[in-house]
Amino acid sequence: MRWIYRLFRFGIAAGILVLWYGWSSVALTALRTDEVSADAALVLGAAAWGDRPSPIFRERINHAIQLYNNGDVHKIVFTGGVGLKSPTAEAVIAQQYAEQRGVPASDIIVEDQSRNTLTNLTNAAPILAANEIESVLLVSTPFHMRRALLIADTIGLDAYLSPTRTTQWRGSRPYFLTREVAAFLYYRFLW
Repeated sequence: MRWIYRLFRFGIAAGILVLWYGWSSVALTALRTDEVSADAALVLGAAAWGDRPSPIFRERINHAIQLYNNGDVHKIVFTGGVGLKSPTAEAVIAQQYAEQRGVPASDIIVEDQSRNTLTNLTNAAPILAANEIESVLLVSTPFHMRRALLIADTIGLDAYLSPTRTTQWRGSRPYFLTREVAAFLYYRFLW
C-alpha cells in the first residue's frame, strides 16, 4: 500500500511541475519581442466576422502593417481559411484590409486553407519556400507565441516573435492564458 501512496504523491508532484513549466513558458514568452528584421511577417489567422476581421485579428493585421511600414519586413503572409462567422477565408479578409491601408498587393501572400495554428504554419511553409522567404516574424497575440514558436521550430521555420501589444481581449486574460498553457503542453508532450 505504501508504494501506491508514494506513486500518487509522485504523480501529483510531476503534474504540478508540468503545469508550472507550461505556465511559465507561455507567460515568459508572451513578454518577449525579438527586435530583428525578417523577410516577412507571418500573421496567424483568427476569426473574421462577415467581411471584416475580429478585433483580435484586426490587431494582428495592424501590427504586421506597422512592421511592413517600418521596414522590418518586406512581405506580409496572411494565414487562415474559412471560419464559422464568415464565408470568406480569414487570410483574404486580412489581405483586403491591408490593401485598403496601403500595402501593395504584390507584397502580400495569402494562405487560405488552414483552420488552426498547426495548419497555419505547416501550410505556410511551402508557400514561404516558393517565395524565397527564409525568415519570418510570427505575429499573433502574446499568449499564443510559445505554441506558435514550438510548431515553427518543429517544422523548421526560421521564426522570430513579434506579438501584438494592442490586443483587445474579449474575455478574461486568465482564460486565454489557461487555454494556451493547455495547448502548448499538448503540442510539447503529445504531438
